[in-house]
Amino acid sequence: MQQKMGYLLIGVGVILIVWGAVVVAKPKQEVSPKVEQVVEPVVAEPVVVEPAVSPQDESYAKGLAFEEFVVKRFDPDFFTIKEWRGDKQVDGVYAESNTYPDLVVNFNYRKEKVDVDFAVECKWRQGFLKNEVEWSYAQQIERYNQFSREKNLPVFIAFGIGGEPDSPEQMYIVPLDKLQKPSVSFDELKIYRRQYPDRNLYWDTKEGVLK
Repeated sequence: MQQKMGYLLIGVGVILIVWGAVVVAKPKQEVSPKVEQVVEPVVAEPVVVEPAVSPQDESYAKGLAFEEFVVKRFDPDFFTIKEWRGDKQVDGVYAESNTYPDLVVNFNYRKEKVDVDFAVECKWRQGFLKNEVEWSYAQQIERYNQFSREKNLPVFIAFGIGGEPDSPEQMYIVPLDKLQKPSVSFDELKIYRRQYPDRNLYWDTKEGVLK
């Protein structure tokens, strides 16, 4: 009986050894690491919105372009720009000097001992309307007259008509005392027309006027 029990235990032991060997020999199943899917955010293309240009800004830009055109017509060998007003304002508040002419210029011609200051107001218009051009209003014209009296300076109005502000088709240089109304006709202007608008301005020392 004991002998049979011994054989049984030996058999069970052999079975356990074989089973253990199979378990050990079996390759371990590799577990793939969990990969999280990265979703890149979608970046929207920026939308460029052109700022709206107000009529006031457009008018200012055209006025400045014509002022620059006029300034370039003064030969620096004889003329000096002493003042150039910027016409800055905010919410209707502006400096009193904004109501003065755009430029104060000095002409110095040592050969003839001429040294004179004068003022220039620059006005560009697209064209004549019913043979006239409206260039100012009564209250502003009086301000120009007052400036001329107080500063003891002659004032001239430089008109650019047609073309572009930086390249006008026609140009006129008119003494302020010849322009006392808000509108001026072509017939009144034509005697002051410059034949070549892009040529330099000059001071007529005999007549004492800008041409």
